[in-house]
Amino acid sequence: MKIDNELNAFEERLSYRSVAFVVKIVFWLFLIFSGQAKTMLSGFVTLLLFTVIGEAISTLFNLPIPGAVTGLILLLIWLQIKGGASDNLQQVSQFCIHYMAVLFIPSAVAVFFMTDLLSRQWLPLVLATFVATPLGIVISGHFMQCLLRRGEMLRSREKHS
Repeated sequence: MKIDNELNAFEERLSYRSVAFVVKIVFWLFLIFSGQAKTMLSGFVTLLLFTVIGEAISTLFNLPIPGAVTGLILLLIWLQIKGGASDNLQQVSQFCIHYMAVLFIPSAVAVFFMTDLLSRQWLPLVLATFVATPLGIVISGHFMQCLLRRGEMLRSREKHS
């Protein structure tokens, strides 16, 4: 019985990874054949570099934050220091935002393979969806308002100086 459960779990992971792999291949092929690959290559390299660095840091220091999120934080810091994104990075970012729905397909397909997990963990999922998400939106909104007020105060001080 234990072997069957382990085999089923392995098959589910394999199916999810296969779907994710196919979606990524289709995405890259579309990019290559759309003729945009040459102009956006440096932007993709930048995004991939920060993703890999973030994965390495998260793995090396055993952080509870996913490597992709760590990479995005590092990218944000780098862009703040640099003073903004290059044209190629902006073009790649817009391209990724435009096709973001396609990038979520592997995650959505994985949900169908995890029905037993979803049935066991329904309460945390409901709480995360209907409590934590709105709470996060409210907290982010208040934080943004504080930052905007602070920016306005700094600008008004500079004008009066």
